[in-house]
Amino acid sequence: MGVYGLVIEDFIVKLTAHPKCGEAVREILRKTAHLVKAKSVAYAAGFCVFAARLAEAMGAIPDLSSTLPGKGTFIHQILALALPKLYYDERFRESFINGRLSSGTIRYAVEHSFEELIRYGVVDKEFANKRKRETIENSCKMIHNLARVLPLLIRELGMNKDSIRLYTELPLYSYRFHVIGVIDAIIEDPIRKRAIVVEWKTEKTPSQWELAQAYVYALLEAERLGLDDPIKAVRDDELIIPIVVRPGGDIPIYSVASIMKTTKREFDRIDMINKILLAAEHLTLIVTTPEKFIDRTTIELCKITGASGRIASAFRRVPEGLPRYNPHKHEKYPCGICIYRDACIFYIMSFEESTELDKYAWRARFAIYNVRENALKPLKELNDLAQVRVSEAGETDRKIFESIDKVEKKLHESGNRVDYFEFAEISVDDYTVYLKRPLSREEVVEGPANITTVREGKPVLVIFRDNYIINPLLRLSFHGRVDNIDIIEHNGHDYVVVAVSAPNMPSRLSLLILDTIAKYDKLFLEKPMAVEINVDLTQLELQAIDAYHRATKEILKRMISKDLMTKISSRINKDRKERVDFMLAYLFAGKALEGE
Repeated sequence: MGVYGLVIEDFIVKLTAHPKCGEAVREILRKTAHLVKAKSVAYAAGFCVFAARLAEAMGAIPDLSSTLPGKGTFIHQILALALPKLYYDERFRESFINGRLSSGTIRYAVEHSFEELIRYGVVDKEFANKRKRETIENSCKMIHNLARVLPLLIRELGMNKDSIRLYTELPLYSYRFHVIGVIDAIIEDPIRKRAIVVEWKTEKTPSQWELAQAYVYALLEAERLGLDDPIKAVRDDELIIPIVVRPGGDIPIYSVASIMKTTKREFDRIDMINKILLAAEHLTLIVTTPEKFIDRTTIELCKITGASGRIASAFRRVPEGLPRYNPHKHEKYPCGICIYRDACIFYIMSFEESTELDKYAWRARFAIYNVRENALKPLKELNDLAQVRVSEAGETDRKIFESIDKVEKKLHESGNRVDYFEFAEISVDDYTVYLKRPLSREEVVEGPANITTVREGKPVLVIFRDNYIINPLLRLSFHGRVDNIDIIEHNGHDYVVVAVSAPNMPSRLSLLILDTIAKYDKLFLEKPMAVEINVDLTQLELQAIDAYHRATKEILKRMISKDLMTKISSRINKDRKERVDFMLAYLFAGKALEGE
């Protein structure tokens, strides 16, 4: 299993010649709260590990939309709404499962989804209308292509049509694989533990890394369904089938599964899954601070000397077996088309001596990694509390509730609050999920009620009950913010009402999807859980450091000649504070200094 470093452990032991370093990496991965993005893992396994490192650890990402899981394109957003409409509406469900959806029915669902996205502020109206024709056409084609192969996949997997469920834009947090991902769409049979994982792509040419991404999601789905060995279920037994769906091209359905192989390309599934596990562990290690989990002696023991003569931690060394390229050697492909090329040359292919600026930039990055470790701690605590042998989700929830501080309803390590509710109501007009429960005995006192629940103004993760899914981090969920806490009368009793709003566009899309499902299946709204989480601004902060780091060095190169640098160096002593003060002064008043 990937979670305890069993893939990367052999590499670390071989690199350091110390079995204790293998044990150390196992301990780090067992204890850290860090999760890495599925897309980064796919890049490392199927494209280039350097690109993945730049994205995950450096913030060297050209556009913000690629840094946030689940944002997707406009087409992804339409499909996220249209697919549940077609599946959960009884008028269309049977035709959808049996691959007999008419083009008119598909267009009806797509056009309604298009209008809803505009009406509820998920997309800008002007932006949407400019792309309306092409977006609707491509969305219709992609649903048609999926529906065409669905009956074959359902039959070959042995799925029971009566127990099939469909979810879109489903966020999953896996500490077994240390990956966070948002699956475009899953069609699953939770009783027989079979599933089809759908990855939408609009680019014309299929690539290795997108199949890798689909297999990352397949592993997460196998864990979600509670399969004893999710790796074997995907790699050997093929109980979870990932497919990549396009609107057209030579391969509109990209699959390498034995039950439906649509390409002549060679694909080694065993090798790819091993690379995925290795990549996830490696990327997790490079953003984790070992000092938090192992002793100083072991840290020193596990240092190695690199090719340049620098001493570094073995835990940060790129493992053998992951694909990598050099932009100086592979100028045309793949480096010539890689969006990380400039950043790669700056950070990875540069052999310059580190400056004070470089050192301070790296310290800032490690500080951000530590902040993110703390931000993710409540999720790690929930995951650890859920690691008990139980037969249904309700037992897991009871175990969690028994383990928290009963008075304050807090998780012991992070101090974040957790609360359980009787039911939830969704209001898309208010952009809000209303969580409701009776006042507890402890809260009913003389005078104003002393409500103990998630706190106003806090970001929360609302987790919906699912009797088939044991781990709460792998269930249907909603990210929001607590806007208001109130007490109302309901059926003759006083009820606490916690209003959790959708503060941004991705959460509004999530709310619309939940509302679509709730129109036909309200059971998932019963007995939800809410846990306070922390705002994760890691990528924004890393991007800011990247921009400052690269831009400052470029400015200094342009402004300072070699002769001037020699002159400056001779005028300042070796005191660190003086060097730092000078660098900042030169950045903002360089020409004035040159004129002295």
